Amino acid sequence: MGILATDILIKSMLEAAILDLRKNSWLLDDIFGGMAPDPLTSADYGYKEVQAAKKWFLSNDFPVLLQWRVSDDVQVPCVSIAYKPSNEAQDRTSLADELGPAEDFPINTVINSTIKVFDHLTPSAYESETGLMTMPKGIETTGKMVSGQFLVSRVSGLAYEIKTVESQETFKIAENVEEDFTDAYVTPPSSLWNVQREATFLREGYSIGCHCQNNAGQTIWLWQIVAYSFLRYKEAYLESRGFEVSNLSFSALERNNDFPTENVFSKYIEIDGQIQADWIKYLAPKLHKTQGGILIADGPKAPPGTYNEQAWLMEADAEDLAQSFGVLGEDDD
Repeated sequence: MGILATDILIKSMLEAAILDLRKNSWLLDDIFGGMAPDPLTSADYGYKEVQAAKKWFLSNDFPVLLQWRVSDDVQVPCVSIAYKPSNEAQDRTSLADELGPAEDFPINTVINSTIKVFDHLTPSAYESETGLMTMPKGIETTGKMVSGQFLVSRVSGLAYEIKTVESQETFKIAENVEEDFTDAYVTPPSSLWNVQREATFLREGYSIGCHCQNNAGQTIWLWQIVAYSFLRYKEAYLESRGFEVSNLSFSALERNNDFPTENVFSKYIEIDGQIQADWIKYLAPKLHKTQGGILIADGPKAPPGTYNEQAWLMEADAEDLAQSFGVLGEDDD
């Protein structure tokens, strides 16, 4: 998900709500008709007032503008969205911002390179009759190399499957291979990355302005439409898209001094809510197998070449491996 641009969610919600209200104009009777049946208010705010409000709404456009666009070429009536200061939700903070299990991503969607278990690897010897390959001095197979991976020649670009890992210094590929393995590399059988995400929760607030020119009553109408839209549509257009646990509050009607040459009235809706912000902590190649020997304390060592292959990888191992591949810095843990 990453970092949500919540102001864009609110803007798209209001534009969709206004369009829906135009298509279903019978909803306007519900918005404006609250005082029409009341015997004390019907004389001034009866069904004639409802019809006037409906006609005004259906015959005018209401652009929904982000705050930084209001001063460009303002068209009144309009709706503005202003971002207010936000902070991390204190009731949902934790020492470890873990999001859950790592995700699997194909290599091309995450990082534009080939996963290399070993890079710049020039084997010291190859026995053609047996396919036995000897690692260069100082490099061991332990912890990274397993059967099913591929030794790739940088000269020809051809890949040769690693049949077995014989010891910490040796492994086998096919017999009778005639190839130049200078500066070769080893890759896993599939190019998948484990992507470990972490998350926190932000408390964000927005001020939604309803602005009309010369007529305070029309400002009230526009405010009623926007307030109704939030109450009716926020579950489908905000909460379902990540802006949750929202609360509304409303301001008084005021003369807007941001329009010094115009007689503009404004009324505001304040909304605050909670969103999840998440990020990639580290990337690590997805391992298909690991291998290790068995050693009993104060007992005999396992015979050389005795290895068990397992299809699991602990998170701590993945993080160490991510550092070795250069996708997690030393200061990121």
